[in-house]
Amino acid sequence: MSKAFFYAQLKELKDVGIISIIQSKWQINMHALNAKNDITR
Repeated sequence: MSKAFFYAQLKELKDVGIISIIQSKWQINMHALNAKNDITR
């Protein structure tokens, strides 16, 4: 496995990791908003 390939894979993994972190935070925020709406209803 070449170094360039390894670094490309690493960057891709990092990008995917960042995206999944953002998605999970976004889902948590959505749950919080839904909970707030349930309280006010």
